[in-house]
Amino acid sequence: MSVLCHSCKKPIHTNDDLITSFYFFKIRPYHSSCYSKNLKSLRTIFLKNYPINSIAATFYIAFTSILGLIFLAIAIKSIIEGDEDLLSWIIMSIIILLLFIILPIFVRLYSYYKFEKKLN
Repeated sequence: MSVLCHSCKKPIHTNDDLITSFYFFKIRPYHSSCYSKNLKSLRTIFLKNYPINSIAATFYIAFTSILGLIFLAIAIKSIIEGDEDLLSWIIMSIIILLLFIILPIFVRLYSYYKFEKKLN
């Protein structure tokens, strides 16, 4: 089963030619050549579309997850110790959990199951 490129609408047959990017809250598949042409367009100056299925993105996810866990541990420690501003620590813990840990992992897994797994 193949995946269609968002730019040229032609099928992508191999995983090596597939680049998925998170662009304007949507995950879109591209040929590597179409993605590089798309990067040079004017719209990417304002709305960045970084590749999701790259090694750099995997390291980014690992780094933000570790950073999120550290911030979450600090917030939980402050909650347990009975900090005066308990509600703001709880809200900050939820935001950290969603933005730094759950969202990057979800986006990467969604990209894998929606596009990359079809090409394997």
